[in-house]
Amino acid sequence: MSSNVIYAQFGRGLAPVDRSPDAELPEGAERLLGFAESEGWPIHPTVLVDTVRLVYLASQPFERGASAIRQEPTLGARALRLANGPAYAAELPCMHVGAAIERLGERGVSTLLVGVACTRLYAGASEAELAKRLVVRSAAVAFASEMILRQRGAPSADALLAGCLHDIGWTCGLALAEQHAAHLPQRWRGDRSARIAGVAAVHAQLGAVASRAWGLSAPIADAIADHHAGVHADEAPLTQAIALATRCVDQLAVAGDPAPLGFDTANLDNEAGPELRSDVWTELQRLGLAPERRCAVRPIRSDRRRSAKKIVRAS
Repeated sequence: MSSNVIYAQFGRGLAPVDRSPDAELPEGAERLLGFAESEGWPIHPTVLVDTVRLVYLASQPFERGASAIRQEPTLGARALRLANGPAYAAELPCMHVGAAIERLGERGVSTLLVGVACTRLYAGASEAELAKRLVVRSAAVAFASEMILRQRGAPSADALLAGCLHDIGWTCGLALAEQHAAHLPQRWRGDRSARIAGVAAVHAQLGAVASRAWGLSAPIADAIADHHAGVHADEAPLTQAIALATRCVDQLAVAGDPAPLGFDTANLDNEAGPELRSDVWTELQRLGLAPERRCAVRPIRSDRRRSAKKIVRAS
């Protein structure tokens, strides 16, 4: 299979969807695009504004994010839960938000804000299990793309937001499919796999149209549109980073064995190699999103330095 083949969900055992330029779209997929362009988007504006705010804070100096966590009870509760979790194993528990923030440190605070942004953004997806996977996948792509651009010395301010939003077409597509069920193929109503495959085929386009409708920048919309299109040297840096991050995360989805995803990884450069996957896995473990059965992390030291953290693969 070529890199134009994607999978309808994040994980193993799902039917492939051919995204090559000459591939026929599944029945009903084009209608979803038509509904999207003519009838608006089934996501409340406040959710998008909240996402942008949290991601913006994640890229700001430590004290800005820490201040938001102190002021918002839901963020403070999340900070306490993470600081007392296995990734930050310590002899004494954190009893108040200030101590939790200190234990999380600069990177941990940034990671928490991105994780909460993704959780709020995808919580409304009509497929509960898919919503959980979208949270994990979008957070991982956000972390990976930001790391890639930082390694290249390129501006990375939009990487976290583009990564968080790169799969928003799933949420929009599934909601539109529900709203317009009567005008979509009948088998979509009784066959979940057909509905998922239909949304999968156009979710990148749906996400790009949505991001433009919301007034987001052209580089972000382009990166969302092309996140499954492969990595091309003539693309903008953000588009390259999101595409490369997507491939990196697809490899994480099968625990380092990319073959079932249909990607030719022989030509992937070192940016999507084991070190990046290890770093992304560390960030997911900070959020409690990485399955313990596949990976164990040494306790993360409480400091504000962005030092590399070691990953110990479970045998």
